[in-house]
Amino acid sequence: MEVVFYFGTAVLYSIFAAYTSAYFAATQYWGLKLTYTKSTIDNLVANDKINHYMQTINVNGLQKAITTRRQKLKWYFRFSLNFPLFLVGALLFEWYIPFLTLLGVLFLKNTIRQFLPPANSTTYLQKIIRDLEEQSVHFENRLQMEEKEASDFFVQQLRLKESA
Repeated sequence: MEVVFYFGTAVLYSIFAAYTSAYFAATQYWGLKLTYTKSTIDNLVANDKINHYMQTINVNGLQKAITTRRQKLKWYFRFSLNFPLFLVGALLFEWYIPFLTLLGVLFLKNTIRQFLPPANSTTYLQKIIRDLEEQSVHFENRLQMEEKEASDFFVQQLRLKESA
């Protein structure tokens, strides 16, 4: 019975990992697109309240700026589950069960990713925009106006990409 529960947990983890990694790939794609748009960079530099995002630009572009806190938490949570999943399997079962489960998780996650929209799809672009709008409302409710302004700025820039 424990092995069925363990495999079931691994399947659920695979689904969660597929969705979070697909979203991560989308924020990476759209963050890079924003980075290579001259008007976005010019507007970002011109705005003293949010130009600190220029310092966050790295190989993933403005990915950090358009990834909401909730999505970052999901990403950290996903990685924090890797070790306990393997450790529980190693403590409860023979060595080959967690090893095969690990291979199964990788295979299932990547298989599920094949059926999800690609990173450059408007589906993910719209989801990123919705998430940033929700985050903007959250910031407004907490009177964090600089963060709200940054979220609104990136929503505006992404909407320009959506209409292009």
